[in-house]
Parts: sequence; C-alpha cells; structure tokens
Amino acid sequence: MKITFQIEYHTAWGEEIGVTMDGIAREPIMLHTYDGMQWTGSAEMNDAPAGVPVTYHYGVYRDGGRIRTENSMMPHTFVPGKKRNCHYRLTDCWKDLPESSWLYSAAFSGDHPLRKAAPVFPTGDRNVTFRALCPGLHHRHRGLAIVGNCEGLGYWDVNRIVPMDEISANEWAVTLPTDMLTFPVEYKFVAYDIESRRVEEWEAGDNRRLDDPQLRKGELWTTPEKEVTLVSADRRVAGTAVPVFSLRTSKSFGVGDFGD
Repeated sequence: MKITFQIEYHTAWGEEIGVTMDGIAREPIMLHTYDGMQWTGSAEMNDAPAGVPVTYHYGVYRDGGRIRTENSMMPHTFVPGKKRNCHYRLTDCWKDLPESSWLYSAAFSGDHPLRKAAPVFPTGDRNVTFRALCPGLHHRHRGLAIVGNCEGLGYWDVNRIVPMDEISANEWAVTLPTDMLTFPVEYKFVAYDIESRRVEEWEAGDNRRLDDPQLRKGELWTTPEKEVTLVSADRRVAGTAVPVFSLRTSKSFGVGDFGD
C-alpha cells in the first residue's frame, strides 16, 4: 500500500517534519515543503492487516535530530481496509494536548475496553473517511454520528444519521464512498443514544464543509481529526470552599497552621 501524509505546520529555517509509524517503521518518513507550511510525503509499504488501527506521530527535526513531537498519548489513527494495494491520503493537523484535556481522562470518559479490530472497512475505490475526536460519550452510552446535506449523509434527517465507530479511545471514524456524497459537502457531528438511536445533541458551531478531494481509482482520503464541541461536555460541578485559616481545634487558635 502507499501512504501519503499531509500536514500544515509552520516551521523555522532548518526544520523539517517527519512521521513515525508505530510498530511499522523505526526511521521517520521525512516530508517536504515548498513554502515552509504545507508538508507532504509518501511511502510504499506492505499492506497492513485489514481492520487493525495503524497509529503514527509527527515530529519536528533539525540536523537529523528530533526537537519536538506531538502528544504521545493521542496518536493519529487510520484503519486499513480489505482492498489491497490502495493509496491512503492522510490529511492531518498537529496534535498537542487538547484544549479540554481533562475530558479525555478516565474520570470523564470512563474506561475503554481494548478492541483488537475496528469495524471500519473501506470496501472499494474513492472512499472518504471522516474522523473526529469526541470524549465523554462512551460511559454515557452515547455514540457519535454524522449527518449532512446529501443522500449519503441523510439530508439532515435525524432518523437517517450515519453512525461512526470508536476506533480508539475517544476517536471516531466512518468511511463512505464518494458516489454517496455530493460535493461540496456540508455536515455536522451529532451525539446519539446507542440503544434508541435518538439524536440527543448537535455539535456547536457552523456547518463543516468538505470540498471534492478529486480521488483517483484506488485512492482513499481521510479528513483531519478535529475536536467535536458538545455543550453537555462542559460539566457543572458544585462544592464547598473551606479556607485554611478557618480551621482550628480545641487546643489551637485557628490560624491556619497545618497542625490545626
């Protein structure tokens, strides 16, 4: 299979961007740029097992050494399909610690059982894989789905949502053939109840837009893994603040000493 990586990252003079594929290649795949911002590069390798997520990280290199890397706890992920000798075009954005990083902890997102294989199988040519980051759904028996302005995305009908698969903790994906999509595509992510399949919440913000990626035969394209903002994720917590200086015992003056 062939993999083409593409990422937008503003580098300084003398810096390069490389990709490290976990468990596949030890040496980074170095990318190239013409403007110091849009980086791209390709690599040929043996077909990976179908349905098994492949993870990778980007890094910044100078003089042959890595000087910066992404958040190692949240690698990029894509899932190879059953079709062999495909060309995967992976479009990414740099992954630092998420703005609401606490939502990705077990305290807010619950424990995630390990999954040996993800049920995301591109079945033919010219497919698009929609990817998203959305924490806090698993332990509330919710799933993430996509709905939009074309036949393949249900024409905004909440009864025709396209469910996504959680391919790793808090990371969701679904693959659709381009002949089911009408470009430019406008869409949104929604949270739905897994049992009733009823939509419970729409993501905040404007509609997302996807222009025609101009895929050739044998190519599969992935969207960047963008965070999905759900209002319900902003938890409200009540509590009582006790100033230390108010603490005292029967043998102290209550001046806030730890001995009190």
